[in-house]
Amino acid sequence: MPNPYVIIGALVFAICTYFYGHHTGVKVTRAEWEAEKATAAIEAGKVLAKAQEEVRELEHLLANTQTKVEKVYVDKVRTVEVEKKLFIDTARTDGLFIDAACPDSSNTVPSAAPSASSDNGGTKARLSGETAEALIAIAAEADEIAHQLKACQEILRNERELQRSP
Repeated sequence: MPNPYVIIGALVFAICTYFYGHHTGVKVTRAEWEAEKATAAIEAGKVLAKAQEEVRELEHLLANTQTKVEKVYVDKVRTVEVEKKLFIDTARTDGLFIDAACPDSSNTVPSAAPSASSDNGGTKARLSGETAEALIAIAAEADEIAHQLKACQEILRNERELQRSP
């Protein structure tokens, strides 16, 4: 019969070997998991960096587009202001005449005077200075709003085109 101490030693050696292998296996498995996590993080970082670069490019393109549209808008607003001043000066010196012809002849304008320069044979009425200036200011404001709306539409159109392109 073998020595009981050899059997106990072999049994202890087997148990120690099992637990050492288990401990080493856990370390190896954890190291593999950490390596996979690191690889996934690197790949996610690359994808994120690429997406951020695309966003920066789109923001740059949109900023350039907005700057161009803004320049056009500012130029048109300046033109409206110049035209407004010109019309106001003309209204102050020569007066502002409007077509006062009504489809219903019973609603004639009492201060209407026929004009020799009328091309359609209608009746022209001269507006007072304040009325002419107010009417010109309203028209200029409407022109400015129309230009602003066109600028906004152009910016939105460019944004949509840029969103479709990538």
